[in-house]
Amino acid sequence: MSNFGRAILNNALISPVQTRSWMKPVTFTSSMNLVVGRPWEIYRVQSNGRVTNHYTKGGDIGVYSSLLSLIPDYNAGFSIFTADGPAGDVAAILSDMVASTFGEALEASAKMQAVGKFVGTYAAADGSNSTVVIGTSNTFGLQVKSWTSEGNDMLASIALTQGSADPTGLLALLVPTGLTSVDTSNGQQSLAFRPVLGFDGPVPTNIFNLNCATWTTVDGLDYGGVSLDLFVFTVDEGNQVIEVSIPVLQATLKRVA
Repeated sequence: MSNFGRAILNNALISPVQTRSWMKPVTFTSSMNLVVGRPWEIYRVQSNGRVTNHYTKGGDIGVYSSLLSLIPDYNAGFSIFTADGPAGDVAAILSDMVASTFGEALEASAKMQAVGKFVGTYAAADGSNSTVVIGTSNTFGLQVKSWTSEGNDMLASIALTQGSADPTGLLALLVPTGLTSVDTSNGQQSLAFRPVLGFDGPVPTNIFNLNCATWTTVDGLDYGGVSLDLFVFTVDEGNQVIEVSIPVLQATLKRVA
């Protein structure tokens, strides 16, 4: 079962496009935390403000019970097999224990890996005073701490488009899109990220307020038909990030620190 789960996460059974299409909800249930796929029972687990989807499939035969849980956000998962007694109940209890125990550990590990791989300073090699500094946020991993294009403060400019002259509260959190490409001539990978833009503040509690309004703002700002919120990192054969490209500015910034 574990091998089967790894094969799904690694797209070894069907193409990545087909896998992403397969692992999507199909309909809702009466529970706020459970949606149904084909054939998935998708549990939505919230921890430290982040919602993580567990794609599970459980089954029972007599006193035997099994459950497979895949967590695409972390490229991880687990399987549980129980026998004798109320096996289904035992499998559910064990699943809760595993999810709660390892959920925060997976989050911390993912953040640590992202910090080691992406955090740093990137600058234009032509001396055009263009830089990007990638750091970490207090919550969800990577954040664009500063962004200058030919001496212009891009975060301040973006804040102005949102009706604020103060960029202090503007957050640009880097979110991986999962879209990658490989240059077969040199083995380098390109990884696409979106700097999700929004102002820090209390989470609204009224029903019809968009608690995740940034979800609707992707591609909201563009210039010349090119999205402003797209960063593409280049990773060399040694799995080291060497540069970041910002298509809207037609700029490639080399990692310098």
